[in-house]
Amino acid sequence: MNKTQLERILYKSSYAIISADKKEYNQTELELARRRLENLLLESGYYFVKCLGKYNDVVEQGFFIFDISEKESQYIGKLYNQESVIWGHTLQFLNNKNDDYSYLHIKDILWDIKAIKQENYCIVDNIAFSFIF
Repeated sequence: MNKTQLERILYKSSYAIISADKKEYNQTELELARRRLENLLLESGYYFVKCLGKYNDVVEQGFFIFDISEKESQYIGKLYNQESVIWGHTLQFLNNKNDDYSYLHIKDILWDIKAIKQENYCIVDNIAFSFIF
């Protein structure tokens, strides 16, 4: 995938960025959770690529999933105990009080070196980007 293709997806398609990582997991637990999520995505027929991201100062391996519904991305996020998922043009935070999501809308996207200087970023096929909320 090149930057133009990724831009088109980010601005015009439904996608999700989801990780199975939790900072309290040891290496064995991380690898197991990642394999389980990858197998779920494969069995469900989703097209995805692995990505690397930084979230709250923790580097995580995640999955950039194409053509996924908001409801399904939320379901997977809850299944893997994630406090947030990115779907479409929103960052969705799980509200533990009512088990529902709160939203922050993406205002802009930073690319390349500007992206990796941010607190949170994602790298897909060696292309770095960060969302501004």
